[in-house]
Amino acid sequence: MSEGVEFPCHVELYCDAVDLRKGHHGLLGIVEQELGKDGLNGSLYLFSNRNRSLIKGLYWDRTGYVVISKRLESGKFCIPFKEDVIELDNKSLRLLLDGLKLFV
Repeated sequence: MSEGVEFPCHVELYCDAVDLRKGHHGLLGIVEQELGKDGLNGSLYLFSNRNRSLIKGLYWDRTGYVVISKRLESGKFCIPFKEDVIELDNKSLRLLLDGLKLFV
């Protein structure tokens, strides 16, 4: 399991596929325009590409935006297409980042 991965904040997983060539400006646009959220609220927003092999996260840390990414060497992240946004606790976040199945 991903040791040390813990965010003391609200985590939201955006389930639609996103072109992850986007940087912080493009991801922030999704947060604000499609989700209707304030990108400065301290939440971690997660996005994945179409084939679910890459996840990017956007997080405001009081001094600027942090963009993180993780690519699985094999397999895919288990993210349902039928949901819009899923809230994750830290345990679910760790399982997701490990590539384990969270959702039935």
